[in-house]
Amino acid sequence: MLRLLLCSLWVSRSLFASVTTSRAPTSHYERGPSKERVIVFVHGLRGDADTTWTSSNGAYWPKLLLQDSTFDDFDVYVVNYPAHLGGNSTIEDIVSSLYSQLNVDNVTRHRDITFVSIA
Repeated sequence: MLRLLLCSLWVSRSLFASVTTSRAPTSHYERGPSKERVIVFVHGLRGDADTTWTSSNGAYWPKLLLQDSTFDDFDVYVVNYPAHLGGNSTIEDIVSSLYSQLNVDNVTRHRDITFVSIA
């Protein structure tokens, strides 16, 4: 049985800084897919998979979980999706794209899925 848990994090903007990268952010596993449980990081409508989860001191939240033995039984997946509304893009389009990405990367095969999201 697949159980979904949605956790919303309300974090002040001061915790996050823009990060200059030479590549476009992509959806990816930081660890996995080999465990029965997965924690999925989902950015908000104004972010991406890199800048949303990187603090001003450069710490990347998904990688921090890999260093904590509490989360040894979890895979860690970071999703990236086009986060812009307007034109022909609707919230339904974004959700559909996100769901497709989770299926393509086999995230939905996990027994337990925990979503960490930010507004």
